[in-house]
Amino acid sequence: MISQTLYRARVPILILVFAGLWKINMLHPYPVIFLLLNKLGLASTSAIRLSYTLLMGFYIAGLWLRISGSSILGSETVWGGMPRARALETRGIYGSIRHPIHLGSMLILLSLAPMNSPVSAGIILFFAIPFIFFLANHEDQFLLKHFPEFEKYRKNVPGFIPNSHPLRTFLHPFDENEGANLSSGIRSEFLNISFLGGFSGFILKGNTQAFWEGFASGIILTTFMYFLFKRRLSVRNH
Repeated sequence: MISQTLYRARVPILILVFAGLWKINMLHPYPVIFLLLNKLGLASTSAIRLSYTLLMGFYIAGLWLRISGSSILGSETVWGGMPRARALETRGIYGSIRHPIHLGSMLILLSLAPMNSPVSAGIILFFAIPFIFFLANHEDQFLLKHFPEFEKYRKNVPGFIPNSHPLRTFLHPFDENEGANLSSGIRSEFLNISFLGGFSGFILKGNTQAFWEGFASGIILTTFMYFLFKRRLSVRNH
């Protein structure tokens, strides 16, 4: 009962966590990556930008995994209150790993942790990441209860580390023959994609105004991408 309540409230819980992180970061503005580089005597503008760029690589990889899963499941399933499934989904990226969305979330969190204050980074590592593992385990138990074939699927397909063809795993959002609907994935990850623009602006100019300008540009570009792929799918179906 408690696990079901926590799962149902996962989105509000994570929103509250990030609101708390924002407040903590306002009180302790120096991020872990800056403190580390400063300790090593490498806290130049170019080194900081390079570090942020490398971290954004993890963010993009995590976002791509979330899009891969969302393009198969749809945003209603991804953001719904409780696990839901009419059938055990093994198409696309789910043929390589069982929890691409949760793995993507962890990569995103790991990319953001060094950009936060030490206290906030600790909360991400010791609360948010374990909470993601809890959500994945809860979904496994749900699928095991409702789909007997899940036991065999779980033995053959790892939860987080692809057992084969890791590169092909990242190409699934474009594989419509595997049931992927990229417009659905973009809709599900709309804000996460838009934030890429914000982070890009911050890396280039290093100020909050650039972040919000980039975020606004990201919203416009993501909206265009969504309708482009939605129209493409509509034309293909007709």
